[in-house]
Order: sequence, then structure tokens, then C-alpha cells
Amino acid sequence: MNIIIKTKNNSLNQLPNNINKKIKIFHEGTAKQFINKSDIIIGHNSASTIEALVNGKHVIVPFFEKNKILKKYLYNFNNELIYLSEKIMKKKILKLINKKTKFPLNNKKHHKTISYYLGDHKDVTHNYINFLKN
Repeated sequence: MNIIIKTKNNSLNQLPNNINKKIKIFHEGTAKQFINKSDIIIGHNSASTIEALVNGKHVIVPFFEKNKILKKYLYNFNNELIYLSEKIMKKKILKLINKKTKFPLNNKKHHKTISYYLGDHKDVTHNYINFLKN
């Protein structure tokens, strides 16, 4: 399994470049180029998480803040994507790694979130997948 971490430009010093030789870390550019290469997208308040849902990928949104009031600032995600516990999130990732999955996933339960951010158009998923392929 390939693991890719795409950080925001302002987080250059928050993540060491040598976590593991199997993990590739990118600090510049957009995440668009990595979505199709990834099976699991872990993001927080990022357009990449919405793009990943549209593209039929597994999405995990970590939220380990002590101030739970800040949770209201998350995107309009289905609560099952939001992980309040690092231990539970790690367990989910390990479960997904060992699971055979055919992509794209049919993210029917996330259509409300997708429509909220990208419009309620009947072909939004198809159009966006085509956009990501280009």
C-alpha cells in the first residue's frame, strides 16, 4: 500500500520528512493529483476531503481538539467520517488496509455533503470524476 501525505504549505515544520521510507510527503501543490493514487484520504477542513468523497474514496476526518465547540466548523460531514479518538481512527485505518475494496465506492450516504458543497446537480459525481482524471 502506498501512503502519501499532502500537507498544507503552512505546516512545513509540523511533520518530519522521514517518518517512514514507504511514506511520501509533499508540501507543495494541490492534493488533486494524489486523490486518484490514494485509497484512504485523511483530511480536516480541506476541499480534498470533499473531492475524495466524490471520487469514491475512503475518507477519515480526525478531530482531536479538546474544545468540542470547534467541531461545528468542520464541513457538513456525515458524523461517521469524524474521529474523536486517535485509537479508534487507527483501528479503522488498519481495518481498511486489510480489506479488499473496489473503487470507486458508491458514497450514497455522503450525497448530502457532496451536494451541499458542489451543488445539487444530478451528474455532479460523474462530472467531478472526469475533472479529476484530467
